Amino acid sequence: MQELSNIYSEVGQKIIDDLLNDYVTVTEKISGSSFSFEQKNNQLNFYKGSYNRPINLIDRTLMMYYEKPIVHIKQISENLNIPNNFKFCFQYFINNTPSIINYDNLPENGLVLTHIIDSNNKNINIIDESDVIKIWARRLQVSPMLPIFKGLLSDSQKKKIKNFITTPKEDHYEIFKTSSFAEFIVGILNPTQTSTLLQNDLTKPIESIIFKFKKRNETISAKLIDPYTANLMKNKEPIYLKQVPADINEILLLDILGFITSRGLLINNLTTTTTDERYIELISNIFNDYINIKGNDIKNINIEKYSFADGPEFDLNLDFIKNKKTNEYLSKSEIYKDLFKIILGSLRKKRNLNKASSIMTQSNVNDFNDLVELIRNETSKEIDTSFKTFKDYLSIKTESVNYENVEDLIIEEKILKLNEFINIGKINL
Repeated sequence: MQELSNIYSEVGQKIIDDLLNDYVTVTEKISGSSFSFEQKNNQLNFYKGSYNRPINLIDRTLMMYYEKPIVHIKQISENLNIPNNFKFCFQYFINNTPSIINYDNLPENGLVLTHIIDSNNKNINIIDESDVIKIWARRLQVSPMLPIFKGLLSDSQKKKIKNFITTPKEDHYEIFKTSSFAEFIVGILNPTQTSTLLQNDLTKPIESIIFKFKKRNETISAKLIDPYTANLMKNKEPIYLKQVPADINEILLLDILGFITSRGLLINNLTTTTTDERYIELISNIFNDYINIKGNDIKNINIEKYSFADGPEFDLNLDFIKNKKTNEYLSKSEIYKDLFKIILGSLRKKRNLNKASSIMTQSNVNDFNDLVELIRNETSKEIDTSFKTFKDYLSIKTESVNYENVEDLIIEEKILKLNEFINIGKINL
């Protein structure tokens, strides 16, 4: 989404004048995590991030970050008539400081309902009318995203907004270094408003203000960024996960993959039926076998973790790990928990051949991807749920997987990515 000041720089004042003459809805952009859910075929599906990635059982096992909103929605939906193919979209807050902004308050149940996507018809319809949002927010027991202003701007309002966007960006921070951008912009748009959505007053920083201009059959969106927040963002050292050293983690995974080669995948020992359950069960079996033989060798290893993932919301969700022996091991050691995360998050996704390295060569990437494909195929097989005889039970045997260079395979997937949980880095400066 472009900034209004950038639009002015690129296309000039005439286009800005044209936009400001249109019907406009103005809302605050808040720094939460994107979260949504929909009901399809009478089943709730949950999604994370701006790209609407499904949250599956494995994600929920890897960390507890989204457990609170998922549990809340499941509980509240039992008494609601949720329309099929209505996707409810939120900003989710795990705490008051999801990024560089420290908010005074948390939204109700940590969720702000921003809009609803209706995909029942051929044309996808985005519903963000305040009356509809308020009704559904009340039903879902969450906070609604309500507009600061909607309607046609007065000449005075247009003049003040144009004065702001025509001021050079480098001067914005100096102008608002000792005064509040929120107080300035909200004062122009809605003089009676004395607070923002999550701040108790207008003196506190916000992320940005979103303008949605309605033009016949289309909506054009643009934003005004709080200069104070933009300056903090600019000065914040970026986090590049790929640059974080992970040597010990990679060594561990190499050892585990070599271990799998010699011991086998134990696929025929699986008893669960769904794909995600079978994957977690398989990883539990591999983990138990590895700890049983090599547990003492890794007790004092310092497995590297990312600083942003220290909170309890990033802990394993043991409720989804049904293997009793696995839970016993995990209760004994934080290192064991970190190791389980590495295994669980690694063997479910293929590596990109274009990201081969001196350690993980293209040949090894191919071998690793073959292993991931095998696991995917085996855990997603349709399972015979008919009653088994004792003879059937006795016929179960352990399978070994014969892969060349499987010991050279290495983890590609990083379990957690910072920008999936906070909207840092989305401002184009």
